[in-house]
Amino acid sequence: MFRMNRRAEPACLSINKDAWTGDWVSELKKSAPKFSWRSQTCKASIVAQLMACTNQHCSYCDVDPLLGPQIDHFFPKVEFPGLAYDWANLYAACSNCNQKKGSKVPTCDV
Repeated sequence: MFRMNRRAEPACLSINKDAWTGDWVSELKKSAPKFSWRSQTCKASIVAQLMACTNQHCSYCDVDPLLGPQIDHFFPKVEFPGLAYDWANLYAACSNCNQKKGSKVPTCDV
């Protein structure tokens, strides 16, 4: 397993996260909320930074993302809307792990 060395938060996220979080909290009041990164350029920067943190591997299974990396919210953005754009809550994930986790908080079976 590769150790995740979290780097500095991308500047575009630092600048926009408070406004985007407010937008997301407002969106959650709608009957069918839709999450958005608000900027595809910033999203690409976030993905690149997250992938650099994990040596280009999925944060969960260590496999190279085959269909492209996805941004996973460790704490689900619907249950924890204040963390939707929080750098410490974002992880690079392969589509399989991201779908398997869904919108639940991961647990450790010890």
